[in-house]
Amino acid sequence: MNGIRIASATSSVMFMGKRASVKKAPKPKVETITDEMGTSTYTTHFDVDRVFYPKGLTEYHFTGKNFDASRDIAQTASLIRQEIKSQISEKKLPKVKYSIRIQRYPGGQSLRMTIKGLPFPLVTSESLKIGEKIKARRDRKIPQNHYLAKYSFINYGLVDLTPKALDVLQQTKAILKSYNSESYIMGPGDGGYNHFYESVEYDLDYVISEREKVQHALKKA
Repeated sequence: MNGIRIASATSSVMFMGKRASVKKAPKPKVETITDEMGTSTYTTHFDVDRVFYPKGLTEYHFTGKNFDASRDIAQTASLIRQEIKSQISEKKLPKVKYSIRIQRYPGGQSLRMTIKGLPFPLVTSESLKIGEKIKARRDRKIPQNHYLAKYSFINYGLVDLTPKALDVLQQTKAILKSYNSESYIMGPGDGGYNHFYESVEYDLDYVISEREKVQHALKKA
């Protein structure tokens, strides 16, 4: 684990007939959260350099409920396709084109999904106006009470999408994550590791086309 260890608690022992003070490291705090995707564990260590980690150093580890370290990424992609089909048949996801691509490269691998052809609007005149208001904020932040704040993956490229479109992203992202694992240290300058890089996004040409349709209609109105 990174960080310089320091002791912040003491105990005493007998040494050559005299009681001596011995530094004892505080126990780490462990918090475990299980949801529909898998299990997250946060382990906070307090015996570290408080200059760099004033609140302690927290290690994060996530294991998806469907994760299998021995499974090849091509098999994982196949299982995800099957789950997508299952959720479509159960009407949990819309019947659209979900494209999954895998890639292997030195030091890692990736699984990327693109989506297009929603049966409902990706963008509306109302969602465009909401996106413009968010982008115009001086603090460039989404208010905590805003409906967009519930999407942990939200960024400025997505703030003008409709809630239904964002829900589809959220559901498919959860599926991918349930087949993955990741670990990292929550602190300045520290990296992490995941079994494969994952991403879910709408096809760029599809997004541009849908935005242009709505913008064109607004200009004509």
